[in-house]
Amino acid sequence: MCHGYTLPISSLDSYAAAALSDNSDSIYELRYLGGSVAICPAVRSAAAALLN
Repeated sequence: MCHGYTLPISSLDSYAAAALSDNSDSIYELRYLGGSVAICPAVRSAAAALLN
């Protein structure tokens, strides 16, 4: 589990997942602002998987 400064968020938000899925044909690059404390590796992997 990954822990941020205020909340332990270890899964991709359903709204973000839907937006990524709905627009996957238009997204050519995914950038993350912040290290693994800010955005968990599990969240990054889930986001990337929706675009592949």
